Amino acid sequence: MAPPDDAEQVANAVAHARGPVTSTLLAQALGWTLERTEQALEQVRAWPEVTGPLALRLAPGEGYFLQPRLDRLSDEQIACLRGADVALAAGTVRVLRQLRQAHEQGVDPGEVPQEFLDQGLVVIGTDGQARLHEDVALALTPK
Repeated sequence: MAPPDDAEQVANAVAHARGPVTSTLLAQALGWTLERTEQALEQVRAWPEVTGPLALRLAPGEGYFLQPRLDRLSDEQIACLRGADVALAAGTVRVLRQLRQAHEQGVDPGEVPQEFLDQGLVVIGTDGQARLHEDVALALTPK
């Protein structure tokens, strides 16, 4: 038996929300009654396959959200992926700190990761040197 369409619709709506969303807001957004919305949320719980690799969760006092299911990857796989996130973030911070140290005189744009330029974290001055955007420099300045 296939899950009801309302379950798929409400799961999709939760996925589009930028954070936890209440059943009241879901009802408003979907143009449904609160009762219909709450029934659809119950259907999502009854048919977890509706959300694929994600699971519907409720943050008490905040609302519903989707997060990765814990039964799809091993503990080792999850730990490896989370470690990669930490390493990537640490590498980015390290490069930004190095750029902050060179901020006054600037550095050769070739030494700057292209994504920093693309994201506006680093700008090219009139002298052709790369410098941190002033907001980034301020954020990295110890207080």
